Order: sequence, then structure tokens, then C-alpha cells
Amino acid sequence: MTDNIILMKKRQNTHTITIPNRTKVVTAILLFLLVFLVYLTITSHYALGYGDSSEMITAAFTKGIPHPPAYPLYMLIGYFFTHIPFLNPAYGLNISSGLFHSLAVVLIYLSSTHLLVYIFDHTKEDESSTILQKNIASIAGSLILAFSYLFFLYSGITEVFPLNDFFIALVLYLCLLFKYFWEKDVKTSYIVFFVLCAAVGLMLSNQQVSILIIPAISIFITALYLQDKKKLWKNIFIAVCGILVSFIFFILPYFYLPTLSHSGSLLSWRNPTSAQDIINIILRKDFGSSGVGGSYNSHIDIGTQFAEIPHYVGFLLNHFLWTFPFALLGIVFILMKKKKKWYGYDIAFLLFFSFLIAGIFLSSYTAIPWDSEAGQATLITDIGIHLRLYLQSEVIFSLFIPIGIFGLIRYLWKKKQTIWIYFAVFLLPISLLGYNWMGVNNSHNDIYEYIAYQTLRTLPSKSFLICFADVDCFSYEYQQQVKGIRKDDVIIIPVSVSKYKTTILQHYPNIFKTKINADQAIIRDIIARDVTSYPIFLSFVPNTTLDAIGVSGNPYYTIPYGYLLKVVKDPGSFTTKQFQESENISKTIDTKLAGITPDERDFSKQSIRQSYAVQHALIAFTLFNEGYADFAQAELQHAKDLQSTNLTPISELDSYMQQYNPGTPVIEDFSYYYQKGTEDLAQNDSKDAEGFLLSALMLNPDDQKTKEYLLLCYQKNGQTNEYSQSKLDINN
Repeated sequence: MTDNIILMKKRQNTHTITIPNRTKVVTAILLFLLVFLVYLTITSHYALGYGDSSEMITAAFTKGIPHPPAYPLYMLIGYFFTHIPFLNPAYGLNISSGLFHSLAVVLIYLSSTHLLVYIFDHTKEDESSTILQKNIASIAGSLILAFSYLFFLYSGITEVFPLNDFFIALVLYLCLLFKYFWEKDVKTSYIVFFVLCAAVGLMLSNQQVSILIIPAISIFITALYLQDKKKLWKNIFIAVCGILVSFIFFILPYFYLPTLSHSGSLLSWRNPTSAQDIINIILRKDFGSSGVGGSYNSHIDIGTQFAEIPHYVGFLLNHFLWTFPFALLGIVFILMKKKKKWYGYDIAFLLFFSFLIAGIFLSSYTAIPWDSEAGQATLITDIGIHLRLYLQSEVIFSLFIPIGIFGLIRYLWKKKQTIWIYFAVFLLPISLLGYNWMGVNNSHNDIYEYIAYQTLRTLPSKSFLICFADVDCFSYEYQQQVKGIRKDDVIIIPVSVSKYKTTILQHYPNIFKTKINADQAIIRDIIARDVTSYPIFLSFVPNTTLDAIGVSGNPYYTIPYGYLLKVVKDPGSFTTKQFQESENISKTIDTKLAGITPDERDFSKQSIRQSYAVQHALIAFTLFNEGYADFAQAELQHAKDLQSTNLTPISELDSYMQQYNPGTPVIEDFSYYYQKGTEDLAQNDSKDAEGFLLSALMLNPDDQKTKEYLLLCYQKNGQTNEYSQSKLDINN
């Protein structure tokens, strides 16, 4: 007799009460309809600036390629949802998030029904009441996930994470289904296993952070296969085939990328046409090194890692609120099971280990600046971006909740507290729904589209808009490429211009000629070649970048144009009338921003007012350095009026302007910078010479002598000939 048969006989010694399949199917359908209809009430009709929302909508609609790992499966699905008749593209793709999350909620319900069978054993006398209680606990637990804050929020906006949450829930459910059939029907379990492997492959092609649950799944499957030692080699062969199936389904969506590279979309990252290009995108080459986006702890520091855990627990508590203790109670019920009655040890491992890696480990790996000064625009945005990564751990964590609820129901049932038990249980998700609904409701939140539209509308014809922040850049791209606002009349240059240069040059030949594959070099070349012929505007450019790209007095300057900065050679011509016109452009946006009253946990709504307040401060700083003290004070006051909490950059600028005198613009020509550079180089001051010669090259980008002297500077500064020659385009 095999070990598997022995295990099955052990399971038969205890009577387990399961919910009838018909009941589960009906409940699952009703649950899906209820949750999806609720999600429709909060789904945004607009393209929002949450993370990558506008980028994904634009790329899906235009058959473009978003940032690595390119999300090919999501782009395939997204193309369908952005082309639904009678729906605008943004609303169509936003709806898909609610659809995927509704399906995830159903899968959590189905998984909960399986978990309760494995964890709780009962006698046949109370079978009918137990079935009802298990169903109620499973429904309540899944609804609590549905209306927990972060999960609820991302159910109405475009992001890849709702699809990832669906796959996480699907994979966990298939694991439980595999165990069920492994004990009942081994042949069927093999079919479930291959479906599980296919789901894992598709999951990884959508969002790579989901790889964190793979170790738990692998060990879970391996533990079950090892139970049948007589079929060990057969099981090993099946496992290897399963890995191959996962790889096939992982790589399959990426065959869509070469097709997208020929679509003509301006939003096409690296325009991949070869296998190596696709591999580079999968490996996220030139797009961070964390593999999950955002910042991270690049070295192991045990003290720092453990210090992150209380913050993560606080995150769960803040998002599950008064339902959080039921998850803890569920964990206690699992740990209290006696070994002789416990046949679900592998299930416990699957839940605990996947949550440990996808939640606790990830929270210590990502470097969220929890302890930074509260209220800062960058802090709010940074936390909001990172929290998306915790969604999958919320899905796993929610599986502990129905266990805690059912255990409590059984306890109260024995105490004859039967009248209000079910009412109290359903009050948990209903109260979460009521508490969170206003904070997650983005159905009429058009602030990002409004700002992008107003900005594009006011720009002169045949102008360049160089943007240095993803949120505003992709909002402009959406307005132009999807809605057709100022299409081909305003040339938008994204922050990662080197990644999109192939498609940009296909649409706009000769706007830059440099062969250097670096954002800063391309932007310098665009300004140098086109500023005398076309208006060039900068959006959300940091102070340090202003100097680095040569528009902070070396050799160009900037003047305000609403919330933008216009590149000019001589800022001295900036008049009171022009400043008033600039204020009028930003005034309409300020009025809209001032009307935002964000929920305190909605990081995007909090950060947008703060970000534009800081932008006012940047404009004030620019004006002050160019000698316009009165204009600078007016801009600073706008910043103070707009900030919802005191921002450090604004208060520091206020002190700076009180201590120092306004600057005086100095206008120099090519010969000045060229002469200063060659003189410094002759005196072996290669560092200063480099700065002057770069400025000279901005004024005359094709001058070969300047390039040769710059090459000499790089050699003296310790750079290799090969790198320097490439950097200077010396042979162009």
C-alpha cells in the first residue's frame, strides 16, 4: 500500500464537512456581481497619475511598449479594454482593474472554503449549521479583502497590480485544489498541476514581484510529491515538465513585443526587435536593479531590516483596521492544531511562508522612507509608489481572516449566542466599505487630465515640451496620443528620452543628432539645435538638472510659463506683462488644486497639491537667481497658499530669499565659453575647462575643435579614450 493511500485512510478517520459545490457556485457568482458593481461606483472615468496609470493606458491604446518588463500580457488585455465601443480608453482599462479584483475576491472565497475544511474537523451532528457558518466566514473574509483600503483603491484605477492579485489568488486556489485531488484522484491532480504551472508562467510575465511566492509553492508541491515514494521518479518527471510549461507561458506573451515595436507608437521602450532586446527588457536592463521598481535596500543590515517590520505591520493594521484581529485569531487557530489531528501542515506552510516572503521580507527589502519628515511631496509619492508592492501580501494575509471568523463563530455558537452572530460578521466588511468608499472614489477625479490639457492648450504652436517626472509626462502623452490634443503640434520629450529615441526620431527626424545614448546628452543636443527655431519648455525639472542640462546661466536661462519653464538665451526681456500672463496660466490649475480635499491615506491626492506647491517654489528660485525679486516673492506666496502642510523646500527658499540678494543674469556667447575652457585646460584645470567647453558645445553643437578639447579634458580627468570619444561624437 502506498504512502498516499495511507494518508487518504488517515483523512477518512475524521469526518470533514464541505460546502456543497452548487452552493459555492451560486455564492461565487453573487459575490462577483456584488463586488464588481461596488467597484464600478468608484472606478475613475479618467486617466489618473497613480504610479504608471497614464503610461499603461497610452501604451495599451497605441500598441506601445511601457517600461520594463513591458507587461506584454497586460498590454494584450489592455488593447481590448481600451477599444471597447462607447467607453473612453481610460475608463475601459480602469474597469479591468475592478474585474480582476472581483475575480480575485471570488478565488479567495473558494480558497477559504477549502482552508476551513482542512483546519477544522467536526462531527456529523451539526453538519447543516457548520456548512452555513463556513460559507458565511468565507464570504465575510473575501469581502473584507475586497473593501480593505489599498485593494479597494486599486480596483478603480489602471495598474498591472490588480491582474497580479488575480494571479496570486488563482495560484493559491490551484495549490489547494491540487492538494484536494492529490488525496482523492491523483490523475486529476496532475491536470490541476499543469494548469497551476501555466498560471505561474502568466503571473510572472505580468508582474515580476510575484516571484516571491514561488519558493512556497515549490516546497508545497514537492512535499506532496514526496509522500508517494513509489512514484517518485514519475513525479520528478512531471515536475520538470511543469517547469517547462511555466517557462513557455512566461515567455509566450513576449512574442507580442516585436509586433508592438512596428506599431508606430511614440511610447515604445527601446523598440525591441531582437531576442537580445527582449531579454534586456525582461531583465529590466537600464531600469533600476531592484526588479520591483522604486528604491530598495542594496545591502543587508539586520537591524535596519527588522526595523521595517513594525512599519509593515502598521500598514496592514491601517488598511484592514478592525478586521485585523481576525487574521491574528486565524493564525492562532492554525498554530493551536494538535499534530495528531493535523493533516494540513503543508497548507499552513504554504500560507505562512508565502506571506513571510511576499510581505515581511519585501517590506524589509524596499526602502520606504517611513521616518522622513511627514508631509513632504516626495515622501508621500515615494510611499504611495511602494505600497502597491504590498497588494499581493494583502491577498495572502486575507486568507487568515475567515479562519479567525469561523473559529469565533463556533465559539459563540457553543455559547448559544446565535441571534446576532451573522449580523456582526457581515457588519465587518460593510463597515469597511462605508469607511473607505469616499477615500477610494475616483469616479470624477479629473485633476491629472485637467492639468495636462490646460498645459498643452496654452503652448505655442510647434514647440517642445521636455518633462522630467513620469506622472505629468505620461499625462501629456495620454492627452496627445489618445485624445488627440495638440498632436504633432507639440513635441513631447519624456524624461527617459534615450529609451524612446528610436521612435522619436522616426516621427521627428533631426531634432537631435547626438549618438550618445544618455538622457542628459540628448536633451542638451535638442536645446542646442532647436532653441533658436522653436519654443522649448521644461516640466517639473529639478534644480540640479537645470544646471546639468545648461539652462541655469550656462549658457541658457529659463523664465516661467505657467507651471512650465521656457528656455531662453536672454532672461532680461521678461516683462511684468509676461509674468502676469504666466500667472494667469497657472491660476486656473491652482484653483482646481485648491479644491482637492484628499483622504489622509490617499497618497496621490495628497502629493499632487504638494508637488505643484514645490513647483511654484522652483519657479520662485529661478526668478530670484535671475534678478526678479518681486516676481519671485509672488511665486513663493503661491507656493505657500497651495501647500496643504508646511513643506521644507518652501520654508528653506523663504529663508534664502531673505538672506541673499537677487542674482544678475550674464549673457555670453560661444567664443567666451570656448576661450575660458581652453585657457583653463592650458593651466591644467581640466574640471573647470570641462564645464566651459560643455557650455560652448551647447551654443555650437557641431564644433569639432570644442569636441577635441573636451576629449582631452576627459582624458586628463581619468576617463578612457573609448568612453570619451563615444560621449563626444567626435567623428560626427
